[in-house]
Amino acid sequence: MRFAFLALLVLSGCHVISHRDINGMRPAAQSFAHVEALPVHVAAVEIESGVDEIIVSNDFVFSLYDHGYSYFGNKLSASGVGQDVLVVRFEEANVIGEHVNAQGGVTQALDVGGVDRYRLSLKVALEHRAGDGRVLYGETLAVQQLVGVSEHSSLVQREEAQLKAIEGLFSTLDPEVERVVRDGMRL
Repeated sequence: MRFAFLALLVLSGCHVISHRDINGMRPAAQSFAHVEALPVHVAAVEIESGVDEIIVSNDFVFSLYDHGYSYFGNKLSASGVGQDVLVVRFEEANVIGEHVNAQGGVTQALDVGGVDRYRLSLKVALEHRAGDGRVLYGETLAVQQLVGVSEHSSLVQREEAQLKAIEGLFSTLDPEVERVVRDGMRL
């Protein structure tokens, strides 16, 4: 009887991993195909990397640069008008990870309940260039996102949390990109 009770107790702690979080939201999209395109009145949109991506974390599995390339590729749609070019240059795409030990009596004593914390930072320069290469308008945008994941999370839960952090980063960046292109560059 004690064994059955113990087995029931252990099994009740398990849960089914679904593709939805507790709020009923789907995990973040990887392709950014859901991002509403912003028509830009230029001949082309060029996306380039100004620096190497820095990932100081062994278990962050996604590339900010790759997601950024996908985001801007879907967000900015060149109309093919004139000779001007909109250049998107990545100046920083970093993920810094650290492990933070538990901060409580029992959890600290047992060395359980720690959190892996990641700081995502992205810095992007947007430049409107004339056909001859002159910069007509330029602005640099920087955003950061923090995410903490329990050290006891499964790989699926970790990846979902990481994707949600990337989605949050680009959701913060999105209105700023629109502001720069519409109001600053007037494209």
